[in-house]
Amino acid sequence: MHDILDMMPESIKQNKGRTTLQHLSEPWRCWKASIPGKVPPLPIRIENRIVRYVKAKADWWTSTAHYNRERIRRGATLESRRFSPIPFPPLAYKHDTKLLILALERLKEAYSQAYNNPHEALSRIKRNLLTQRAFQECVIESMDLYSHLIPVYNVEPLEKIADAYLDQYSWHEADKRRLLPAWINAADSEPPPLLVYKWCHGINNLQDIWDTNEGLQRASDMTGLPQTSNDFLTFQEVIIEIEHPIRLYCRYIDRIHMFFRFTAEEARDLIQRCLTEHPDPNNENIVDYNDKNVGHVLHAWS
Repeated sequence: MHDILDMMPESIKQNKGRTTLQHLSEPWRCWKASIPGKVPPLPIRIENRIVRYVKAKADWWTSTAHYNRERIRRGATLESRRFSPIPFPPLAYKHDTKLLILALERLKEAYSQAYNNPHEALSRIKRNLLTQRAFQECVIESMDLYSHLIPVYNVEPLEKIADAYLDQYSWHEADKRRLLPAWINAADSEPPPLLVYKWCHGINNLQDIWDTNEGLQRASDMTGLPQTSNDFLTFQEVIIEIEHPIRLYCRYIDRIHMFFRFTAEEARDLIQRCLTEHPDPNNENIVDYNDKNVGHVLHAWS
């Protein structure tokens, strides 16, 4: 920059300094975007000065980026000390409606033509599917967070609409022709809870799939009669409650919670059975409780 200013006469140096910086910023932006920024009619001396400026600034920029990347790798942060955190949007925000309208408009611009004129959009989609032999370019940009890179893909809206239409059409026609077996749900038409319910219902309908001759008695006691089922974690009678060690039972998604109540004799028998199956002469598997019996019981039922 100083070399270029030194080449100017004193009369125009003050007025042309800012303009010169603006012209120098253009090749710098071209360098950052990895596109050529050469202007053919420039004199060789001016072009050499511009190349020197861009090279010096590029060296500074890359060295700063590598320095910050190394700092972040070691655990440092780049937050500004004068920065105040952005709070969660309040319920009564002044510009809520305007911001929502702007966001919807930004999303609607790409697809408004397909909504306003669906017949023309369908014609364009089918014409592209018939005639296009190569995919359009997908622009990929990387968001550099110094610690890692996040790829950002930019796909043409018409490409997205064509892909979505082709997907819906293929699944619809395949479903009509029974191309896929019944256990493949076209386009995920059923929510997972309903699919799980149907799966369990199908298991229950299998012949002799459950053998309950010697089990599930306690489950029936805790559930109650079909006509008068028990409330959650309750029994109809105290006698039914105390006749079995399992007092409470609850399943939450993939976890089972059970509450046991053992007598002293049952606890000793349980500990003995556990030690018979898994000898532990050095008491290595006992949970560190004050009462060793409790530790043995918890280990036996873990």
